[in-house]
Amino acid sequence: MKIRFKQLIVGYLFINMCGCSGAPPFKDAPIKYTPTMMNEIYKQVKTYPEHPYYSLSFSYSGCAIEIWINDMVQFGTIDVTGGFSNIPLNIGILNSGIQKLMIRIYSPYEDKRSLKSDSVTLEVKVEMNNEREDLATSTLYTFKPKKIIDINGKEVYDFDGKNMMEYNLEFNAKVPYNLIGWTKSKDLRKVPDIEQKVKDFYSNFREKFASHDSIYFANAMYKKEVEIAQSLYLSGFSETAKRWNDLLEAINDEKLYENSMGIFKDIKLKDQKLEFYGDGRVAGLIYKGKVAKNARGVGYISKVKNEDGKEYDDFFTFPLYLHIPEGSTELEIIR
Repeated sequence: MKIRFKQLIVGYLFINMCGCSGAPPFKDAPIKYTPTMMNEIYKQVKTYPEHPYYSLSFSYSGCAIEIWINDMVQFGTIDVTGGFSNIPLNIGILNSGIQKLMIRIYSPYEDKRSLKSDSVTLEVKVEMNNEREDLATSTLYTFKPKKIIDINGKEVYDFDGKNMMEYNLEFNAKVPYNLIGWTKSKDLRKVPDIEQKVKDFYSNFREKFASHDSIYFANAMYKKEVEIAQSLYLSGFSETAKRWNDLLEAINDEKLYENSMGIFKDIKLKDQKLEFYGDGRVAGLIYKGKVAKNARGVGYISKVKNEDGKEYDDFFTFPLYLHIPEGSTELEIIR
């Protein structure tokens, strides 16, 4: 069976991931926000004469791929069959100016086979569109890997023979909003025991996630959702209500974090490692095991139905990126 890594754009039995017996109970933040307030986030969203949307469309095949903007992960998959995707970039754009993109392609195979020109393809396009009908969609950047001549005199792509290749691109964005995001957050690389703190947060999050605790989620996700709503100009009740309903759908899923049988039996919580983003001001966990390689956030196994109505296990990831805001000592969800 083909594994499909499904990532929820909104923002998933509890098992202690880090095995830290004797650790003090995790202390939740005080309840400030409610599910009703999640539905009313649109009231916090400012509107402007223009609402520019930036997006990245890409096609690829024969490789795993990751898309980063401003040192934050926007997309990642190890599905080498490829395809075409379009992802919004505004969520990673905090203010106007130069935006930094990084596109990473790599070979996800255990035998460490290299990327080959005859089997790997990649095309990327950055676009800006606007709600105004008199403004057409504009293409800001197009990209393909370069062709070079190898040592045998053969024309190949610049990634040929390598296990991984990174392309760093820049484009200028003009947005009417200014988001704080992680710009004033602490450098988590300098926080003592940060890996343990992040793992404790993830463990508590998983417990609340599995117990369908919507009050906890409204409180934990509110600040993140306000920033996302602003970056996407979600100024209507139906728009922010839909995001909350999508989140509730994930909350109410029945979940397993490890499985004792089947294709996901090799997914182990101990295989998650610390990773930094946003110039060290954001942190999260990434799977390094064979089955869920490079899946970021809270991974869980849930039942889905195929076209014949038969149930099977599938693997989902819920994005969970943490920071410590200025003036605080506690981790919070920022994306």
